Amino acid sequence: MAANGGDIRDYEGVDRSAKPQLPMIAINTTAGTASEMTRFCIITDEARHIKMAIVDKHVTPLLSVNDSSLMIGMPKSLTAATGMDALTHAIEAYVSIAATPITDACALKAVTMIAENLPLAVEDGSNAKAREAMAYAPVPRRYGVQ
Repeated sequence: MAANGGDIRDYEGVDRSAKPQLPMIAINTTAGTASEMTRFCIITDEARHIKMAIVDKHVTPLLSVNDSSLMIGMPKSLTAATGMDALTHAIEAYVSIAATPITDACALKAVTMIAENLPLAVEDGSNAKAREAMAYAPVPRRYGVQ
């Protein structure tokens, strides 16, 4: 919006911005979908009671920061929900009809990381090792997406 103006709803859909955005640094704070490294944005529109999708090449971050210490204070419920979201996406990538041996390997790595670390991160949110693994678990899965 900083480069194109208007209302956030103007960008709903695919490639709706007219010109590139200002350089953006995305900071991961939930360890869920790895959206901090993609052109996909999901915005909750409370007025319309929907989740609005923005898919635009101009919103891909220039830099993505993955600092698991930012996730230490996440509530158990949010840790569980975002972890299950990451797991679901990893499974979707694995069973995709467009899957390849490389995307399968990435998806399986994500599933393994999540299975080993999500219960630990939910149980003890201050477990730095589990938080770090969960911060990075969505990344190989992201490479598994077609």
